Amino acid sequence: MSQVIRYLLESGVCLVVFYGVYWLFLRRETYFLLNRVYLLASLLLSFVIPAFHIPSPFLTVPLSPAPLGPQTAAALPALSTGAVDIIVLIYAAGALVFLARFGFQLIRLFRVVRTYDRRVVDGTKFISVDQEFAPFSFLKFIFLNDREFNPGNLRHILAHERAHIRQGHSLDILLVELASIVQWFNPIVRPYKRSIQETHEFLADGEVIAQGFNSARYRLVMLEQQVGSRLPELSNSFKQSQIKRRIVMMTQIRSKGAAKLKLLLLIPLAALLVLALAQPRPIVAADPAHFSGLQDKSDQSQDELKKKETLAKVSENLVVLKEKEAKLKKTLEATTDPAKQREIEKSLQVILELKKANEAYLADPSAVPPPPPLPPPVPGKADLKMLMEKELALKKALEAETDPAKQKELEHSLQLVQMKQKDLELKLKAVEAPLPPTPSVPPTPPAKFSADDLAKMLQEVQAKEKAVQAELEKTSDPEQAAKLKDTLKKLAQKQENIQAKLEQLKNISEEK
Repeated sequence: MSQVIRYLLESGVCLVVFYGVYWLFLRRETYFLLNRVYLLASLLLSFVIPAFHIPSPFLTVPLSPAPLGPQTAAALPALSTGAVDIIVLIYAAGALVFLARFGFQLIRLFRVVRTYDRRVVDGTKFISVDQEFAPFSFLKFIFLNDREFNPGNLRHILAHERAHIRQGHSLDILLVELASIVQWFNPIVRPYKRSIQETHEFLADGEVIAQGFNSARYRLVMLEQQVGSRLPELSNSFKQSQIKRRIVMMTQIRSKGAAKLKLLLLIPLAALLVLALAQPRPIVAADPAHFSGLQDKSDQSQDELKKKETLAKVSENLVVLKEKEAKLKKTLEATTDPAKQREIEKSLQVILELKKANEAYLADPSAVPPPPPLPPPVPGKADLKMLMEKELALKKALEAETDPAKQKELEHSLQLVQMKQKDLELKLKAVEAPLPPTPSVPPTPPAKFSADDLAKMLQEVQAKEKAVQAELEKTSDPEQAAKLKDTLKKLAQKQENIQAKLEQLKNISEEK
């Protein structure tokens, strides 16, 4: 966007904000001089603030350090053509029209000054106009047709117009007219100018009353002068502004002293507009190679972080596995049922394999892949108890509730809790279910061995058991150790059978 258009739009926004605050907070106050100061200061600030863009303390914009190449340089002039140029031309045409209108009004006033007689009374320059003119003042001149007024009314009118001249109200009007030329497209300019003219009239009325003129007589003269011919827009006139509002302001109770503090609104408003229109601070961006290097470093740091997290998790898993291993070993030692022993040994074998994988990863994380995660924990009875308590609480709440909508919500929650409870009960039953009984093998008829044969067989079994026990103490392979343990159990069972047969033979011989 063109800088000219941007400046015009930003100054227009400032005008709207400043006048909006005046309309909301200051328009009804009777400190007219402060209102005049606010309107003039805000008008000037509206054109000054957009002209100086400070660096924004909040916003930044990346800026490439590379110089403009031939393609970029060639593309810059294209930004000032097209639709933006058309908008600028339309604006310039409108500004010229309003400037010509302003010049025509000035020429018309100065032509009246040259055409008609001029006289000075009490330091004030009068232009006697023989046409139908309503009295008005501009700069140091008062324009009137004194033959149309009686001396009493004329005194009031002249006092009012002298007040305009002493207070320099024409300069304010010229300033507003110049602003309206620049901001001719802004709809807020007309009410802005009207508010300044009203403030001028309030100030002039106040000075006339302060000089000792009768207030009721003065208001009557105002009413008599309200109907008449049109006035030049650059003038300050006794009949200017809304007559009802002027009378109300003259009779209104004066604002309290605290109302003067409202003028301080100008300071935070200006500060906010300066910050709102501030330009983002340019930050020179590094070259792509620098960014790629930073990206590589970032990736490396992320990989290292993941590796550290994995190592910490594996260490925790290893501690858990060791605890489970110790518990299973104790359970195995205390169990006498062969079927349960086999199940415990299988679980122990899985724990040992996971333990071995975790230890291998901790020894060399770069060479060994991470071990698989631990199996999910077996659901406990504490969870089932919690669900049962929640079910009971929901049933009680459902019985006490009378709202149908809330009853539906409670019923839905109760159904979800009951479903979770059933699933957990099934899981607990599956975990705690006894193993299926092993099929019974019909006993083989006892072989007819002598006591000596059984004694030899017992010695052989005992010797084999010692050999297996020695091999079990030497091995470190979990699978091999499990097989050796199973063999030891079988040998122990065999020893019991042989000893039982020896006792039978002994009993038989004793009976004989």
